Amino acid sequence: MLRTTIGLTLILASSAIATEAIDALHLKQYDKAKTLLLQQPDSLDKLFYLGQIAYFEKDLDKAEQYFQQVVDNDSANAEQHYWLAKVSLSQAANASIFSAPGYARTAKQHFEKSLHVNPKHQGSLKGLIRFYLHVPGIAGGSVDKAEHYARRLQSVDQIEGTMALLNIYEHDDNEQALTTTLANTLQQHPDNARVLTKAGFIYQQRQDYRLAFDYFSQASAQYNQSQENSYALSALYQLGKTAVLSGQNLSAGQQALQSYLKQPKSPMTSELPSAAWAHYRLAQVLALTDQTNRAQAHLRQSKLRNSDDKELEKRLKQEAKKLNISL
Repeated sequence: MLRTTIGLTLILASSAIATEAIDALHLKQYDKAKTLLLQQPDSLDKLFYLGQIAYFEKDLDKAEQYFQQVVDNDSANAEQHYWLAKVSLSQAANASIFSAPGYARTAKQHFEKSLHVNPKHQGSLKGLIRFYLHVPGIAGGSVDKAEHYARRLQSVDQIEGTMALLNIYEHDDNEQALTTTLANTLQQHPDNARVLTKAGFIYQQRQDYRLAFDYFSQASAQYNQSQENSYALSALYQLGKTAVLSGQNLSAGQQALQSYLKQPKSPMTSELPSAAWAHYRLAQVLALTDQTNRAQAHLRQSKLRNSDDKELEKRLKQEAKKLNISL
């Protein structure tokens, strides 16, 4: 059996090529990482990283093959089981109604095997929370079991576990538990950008835009203290969106979106709304303040920067029609 220890910081071999491959993977330069990895000697580490690349490139069947080989050769590693489960869960989401249950069962089994090896593995705890929360009850879904794993996660990382609980209460429409847990969490972590941003989202969903704006403002203020805080950066964007939804605080919303567009992006912030969406929201704010020409310019910027987001493309056309302008 090949010996391996898995982890994103692990170097495949003591070579510059291996180090460069892992760096490229961190930077989401998948073609480069794959080319460099294929130059390395065969090992479980190599298969593991190739599996990650296949996953991120949405080639789920290939990712499954890589991770299955790794698990077959070394079953006593929590991270390996976690990644195989993660792939299986994605396969279930994209499979037919006939194949999905099998993939879901495989995901559950490997999340559980991961926790058997390492009971504090956060990824697998989150995976089981997602499984029990989103799988239909007839297939094993259970809000109670999701909450059980969220409380286990809370014992490992209080913030992560609490965020999971809040998501469960939202999903289950448990307004009393949601409100109480949010209030307690805000009291315990009044300056945490993630908690403040979550509060903003909850009140935005409730259409309580005054409180949403207040919490997003508090969260965005944390950005100056931590330039890598993606939650604070997300709050900047949400300030602009909330201004559009409410028709209030338009000047502050405009400033927030302009600031958002100026901030440097990194792989860590790649999941945040794109510049194309920010230009669209800024155009909406400007339109609400009768700055039609400037709004048109930002709609055009949004269209120029949009790649293949069909929802954004539809909204751009709707906004242009409403303003009676061309793109």
